[in-house]
Amino acid sequence: MLRSQFYFRRDSQIAALVAGLDHEGSDDFRRGVFVFSPPKTGKTTFLKVGMAPALKEHGWEPLVVEMFPEADTDPRERLEATVMEALRACDALIELPMGAYRMGRSDEELATLQNDANWSLLPPDISLVEALSTLQMTVGRPLVLMIDEAQHLLSSASGLQALRALQAARDKLFNPHGRPGLCVVFALNNMERLRQFTSDTEIPFHDCPIGPWLTFLAKPFSEAITQHINARLMPGNHFSARDVLQVFELTGRRPDLLWLVMKRVGLDAGRAPDLGMLVDQGLNVLPHAERFMSREAYHSLCPLQRAVLLSLAQAVYSGAYVEPWSERSLERLARMTRLDAIEDKALQRALDDLLERGFVWKAQETNRYGLESAVITEWARHKAISSAVAVEALWDRYIHVGEMDDISRDLLRNIDMPLPTSKTLSFFDSRSR
Repeated sequence: MLRSQFYFRRDSQIAALVAGLDHEGSDDFRRGVFVFSPPKTGKTTFLKVGMAPALKEHGWEPLVVEMFPEADTDPRERLEATVMEALRACDALIELPMGAYRMGRSDEELATLQNDANWSLLPPDISLVEALSTLQMTVGRPLVLMIDEAQHLLSSASGLQALRALQAARDKLFNPHGRPGLCVVFALNNMERLRQFTSDTEIPFHDCPIGPWLTFLAKPFSEAITQHINARLMPGNHFSARDVLQVFELTGRRPDLLWLVMKRVGLDAGRAPDLGMLVDQGLNVLPHAERFMSREAYHSLCPLQRAVLLSLAQAVYSGAYVEPWSERSLERLARMTRLDAIEDKALQRALDDLLERGFVWKAQETNRYGLESAVITEWARHKAISSAVAVEALWDRYIHVGEMDDISRDLLRNIDMPLPTSKTLSFFDSRSR
């Protein structure tokens, strides 16, 4: 209950996006914009609780489309379902130009379209362009379609079809002299997919700009949530802002994990003042599986994928680069995986899968790979790694997936040198394929 009442506003990012959609100032987001946020840093909340109300206040009609990563979820169907729900909410379904669909059907059958909530997809012969045009005319305001987890649109043919349909709708409703009838905001948390979106000329919206980044939450957030929760706790059972900030850093600056700690220590145990002591004494404030990536997720990787990640972690610690296709690297990976030999194709498949699953990201200009998690790289820099066995043990204990340092927007376009370890990222060279 306490958590649901708390929202940390990001007013500067909201203002920048709203201004860009109106083309106020130097930014022009009228044809679309990409918003990047590291995983687990409040992207969905930002869209639903921050952006949507602000857009309404400025005369827009916001719609949030949630793209799910499950294989059985069709991206185009998710998009159609959101539009259908909006049409039904404003009684606009009967305004659709159903044309041939009306032929030979009674009024009762047509009424089903308006009243049957189970009918979630657009009727046959009705395009997404027609549906969005109808919705925009009915509500009388320009639409802003905010697509959460937009990286999943690039994972299937259906997703690319949805992008093409959105592009057609945007072009039809575009107004070069004022507000367009439709703007699209793509929010995603995978840097490799963002690079693909903005560099592949075959992908719709590839020429759209990158908007303000949702950087990691920091001290202002920890102070705000400390004040919010302390105001609802009994006197004498209050958190120290310093202790909360320490835990926030230890949990990778993830709001969900910080909340879990504060709930268990402050609400359940009534020991909010002891939070710092519990951490300093090394007590398990958080269970392993909840503090870091679950063992199941890590062990779902094949041995070669784990070996590649561990090699990269060792490279971060040593400050050296790894040439994965060199004879020495292949021999080392073979020892770590207890295989006779590592084939080039197998190594490339391992890297590609790690990339797809968000463990690493790739700088296309340099063919270098980096760890997605700044926590992993910080750990690797400060821990003495003497053997693959030691690395495996430490990795299994401390691995955390879902955090990445704040990197400037220009990095994506201009990266041609490896980042220093002060940026908590390290790369190893990949042979041009």
